[in-house]
Order: sequence, then C-alpha cells, then structure tokens
Amino acid sequence: MLKVRPEEQVDPHLLQEAFEQFMLTSKAMEKAYGELQAKVEMLNLELEEKNRELSAQLVATERARGQLADVLASLGVAVAVFDEQGRLARLNQSGEELFGIDESQAAGMTMVELFAVRFRDLSGLEVLRNHATLLAETEIGDPDDPTGRVLRVSTHPMRGVGAGEGRILLADDVTETVQRRQAAERNQRLAAMGEMAVQIVHQIRNPMGSIELFASLLKRDLQDLPDKAELAGKVQQGIKSLNLIIGNLLSFAKGADPVIQPVDFQRLMADAVADLDQQFARHGVEVIVDLQPGAEVVYVDPELWRQAMLNLMINAVQAMKSGGVLRIAACRAAAGEAPWWRVAVSDTGPGISVAVRERIFNPFFTTKERGTGLGLALVHNIVKAHNGAIEVDSVEGQGATFTITIPG
Repeated sequence: MLKVRPEEQVDPHLLQEAFEQFMLTSKAMEKAYGELQAKVEMLNLELEEKNRELSAQLVATERARGQLADVLASLGVAVAVFDEQGRLARLNQSGEELFGIDESQAAGMTMVELFAVRFRDLSGLEVLRNHATLLAETEIGDPDDPTGRVLRVSTHPMRGVGAGEGRILLADDVTETVQRRQAAERNQRLAAMGEMAVQIVHQIRNPMGSIELFASLLKRDLQDLPDKAELAGKVQQGIKSLNLIIGNLLSFAKGADPVIQPVDFQRLMADAVADLDQQFARHGVEVIVDLQPGAEVVYVDPELWRQAMLNLMINAVQAMKSGGVLRIAACRAAAGEAPWWRVAVSDTGPGISVAVRERIFNPFFTTKERGTGLGLALVHNIVKAHNGAIEVDSVEGQGATFTITIPG
C-alpha cells in the first residue's frame, strides 16, 4: 500500500480551485465553440445565399447573352463590330447575308475589306477607310446604275469602351427604298409637266386641225399637178405625225382610262397601216399582218389600242433605216381556264442592247436624236391599263420583237 508523505499531500482547497477554474474554462471554451459554430452556420447560410445570387446572376447573364444574340440575329440591319485595331470581331446574320460571307470567314477583316467581298465597285466606299472616324448615316452607291446597289451605313462607338477603341457598323440595303423615292419624285415632276403639257396641247390642237384640213384641200386642188400634190401630201403626213406626238403627250399626261369593247383588229390594223403608208414607202419597209383564226376580234379601247399600235410600228420603222420587214402577228389561246390574246410586232432592224432594254419603257428615255421618249412609255401604260403585259425580246443585229398579252 502506497503511503503519502505528509509533505506530499495535496491541499483540498487548491484542488477545488483548480477544478473550478477548469470547469469555468471548459464552459468558456464550450460557449466560444458554440458561438463559433453559430458563426460558421451563419457564414454557410450567407455563402449559400451568395451562391444562389451568383447563380441567378449567371443565369440572367446567360439569358441576356442569348437574348442579345437572338436580337442581333433577328435584326434586318447588318451589324458588324470592329475592335480597337479596326478588325472585325462580330457579324450578325443579316450582315452575313448582306456581305455574302460567314462571320468566321470575315473575322479579322477591316471595314473596307468586308465591303469589298461583295461591293468592291460600290461608289462612296472611301468614306469607310478611316475606321476611327465616326460616320453619320450616309447612303453610298449609285441608284441610277441598274446593276448596282445603294447601302445606308453609319458607325457608332462601342458602349463602355474608351473613345476611339471600338466601332459598331450598321449597314442596310436601301436600293428599293431609294428607287421608290426617286420614282415618287419623278412622278411629281411628271405630274407637273403633264399639267403644263395638257394646257399646251389644247392651245395648239385647234390650229393643227385647221392646217391639216387646208393641206388636204390643197392636195385635192393640185390633183392635176402631181409634183405639187405630192408636196401637199407630205405636209399632210407631217401634220399626222405631229398630231400623233401631241396625242401621245396628252394621253401620257392624262393617263389611260380604257373603255373596253369588241374591236375588229384586222380593220384597226388596216387603218393604222394606211396612216403610215408613206413612211413605209419612204423607208422601204414591207408590212405583213398575220391574224390566226380566232384573233380577229380583240376586247380593248379602240382609240388607245390604235395609238399603241401606231407607236409600235413607228418605232419599228425608225429602227429599220435601210428598209426591212415589219410583221404583226396576233393569236388567241387559253392558259388553263383563262383565255388571252397576244400580238407580236417584229422588225428586222439592228436590235436593242441589254442596257437599252432595261430602260426602254421609261418616260422620256430615247436613243433617237429627235425622239420624245414617250411612244413606248405610252404603249406600256396603255397595256397596263388593259391589265396586260408587254415584253421586248431582241438580239443585237437580229431585230426586235415587242409582245403584248392581254386577257380575253
């Protein structure tokens, strides 16, 4: 049995104090651990909340990114983004369609290089050479070039990027819009000219009628003097030609308003050919009228149709300066259940170039030194007023054919 020496015996009071201190320290540590654990749980909750917020923000950002991509893809305007070096960084779907190149292929191109893919010869491209210069909304291109295009372009600074670093290009093909605008302006000018023309025509028609009458009487009185009668006949024919020009001007100014009725086309053509017989003889032109069975009667306005046929024949005669053959062929057929009537006026002249054919029905367009440019434009208007269509087919050096198709 172990014996404790008196000097080694522990003081109960000290042991009690030590034990109490230990208990206090344990409780303090337990409390501190509990507080720490509570703080950890609070931090975990805060962290979870932050994670949820970040996740929500990430989802919102991705959604916004997707919406932005959808917006760019849906825009009907080409959008191209260029970096601080002026190199292409982004091109939307409309841009790919406008410039004819995929975004991946266009990446790194300058603005001028991008335009050169499809619009190398477009006038006005020089305004795009300095990518750092902001460009206000500008139209580049030539609307009068039948093979060209007109683009509306502008450049803008990138939002959130230092000035002069990034640029956004907006481009849109406005060729049809410009053409419609020019057509409206042209129509306004034509309307004003038409009003003036109507007044002029009415002022000169009465004296022209008197001159024609006197020339006819003079020709009759000079029947015994053939040479002088021929001169009077030329005056009479000149008056008829002038009356046709005046009639064209008046009809074009007033517009075609047909009164449809059955017309004997063979008789109409006989009268029209008789009006131009001296021109045919003077130019050495042979006239052939070919009416297929069923084409003898056409449902048109007789006066307007006579005017249209006269203009087509005069156009053909003027094309055959060294003589030739003028053929008028008419037929009737049915496309499905809808019957139609067609007439083709053909000549053996030098033909018509592609560039001229594209503008041949435009008012006041003419290739003749003394032409008015109204004859074929009036024919076009008359045919349209009859709900028909007119086409021209030609090979240079092999003549030309004007084909009119109307219902009936």
